[in-house]
Amino acid sequence: MAGKRKRLAQRRKSCGFTQETFAQALRVDRTTVQRWKSGEVEPHPHQRLRMANLLQIEPEELHALLAPETSGLPLLNGDRGEGLALTIREMSQRLVMLDNELNGLPIADVAARSFKKVHRRLGEGKYDRKAEHDIQAAAAELAEVAGWALFDAEKQGSARRFNQEALFLARLSGDRAIELLIMQNMAMQAGWVEAEDVAESLILTTGEISSARTLRLLAKAAQNGKSTLAAPSNLRDALDHIESAIREDPYEM
Repeated sequence: MAGKRKRLAQRRKSCGFTQETFAQALRVDRTTVQRWKSGEVEPHPHQRLRMANLLQIEPEELHALLAPETSGLPLLNGDRGEGLALTIREMSQRLVMLDNELNGLPIADVAARSFKKVHRRLGEGKYDRKAEHDIQAAAAELAEVAGWALFDAEKQGSARRFNQEALFLARLSGDRAIELLIMQNMAMQAGWVEAEDVAESLILTTGEISSARTLRLLAKAAQNGKSTLAAPSNLRDALDHIESAIREDPYEM
């Protein structure tokens, strides 16, 4: 048995189909739909195009939905040192892969739950202090991925909260590269919620203007007729600027 295809069922439900109505639309028995979901059988080639049309996705996306889900996100195990940091980074990588595979289907909830598990593990102090900075940096990367997924899902308040957690962990770890990436994300997201002044200040402060995200933000500011704003005198001012514009969100960790 290939394993349950929960993503296939989620997509079917999001398109308004029950197992019964989906089966009727495909001219098959309901038990066939159940067996597709459980991974017991594969849809015939002539059924796949019809399935993709009903689910409003491309055939390639259907292929991803039908893929076995036994290779899900890595599980946190008993590792407390470098192995824990590696597992957390594998979570981030797998989430990015899922986002690419599902092409528009939401991964925000999965990403948020993944970070909450790691956050809880760190809060309980169940890690080797010798690897603390590496683990914190890995957790910051995971929070950054979750924040981006939440923003894509139009959960801006939660995205801000996760970005704040990511920034906090990046500072604790001393990882300057991930700190700048998170700041850049916060700038871009602030731009889309009509805080271009904060966003542009961060961009000018970090000097990072080569990424696609930053270029999109600058283009948006230009379209809105924004003039270039004076940059804060230093990075600390930029951080204070954006943090003063971000309100805490009740999203539970």
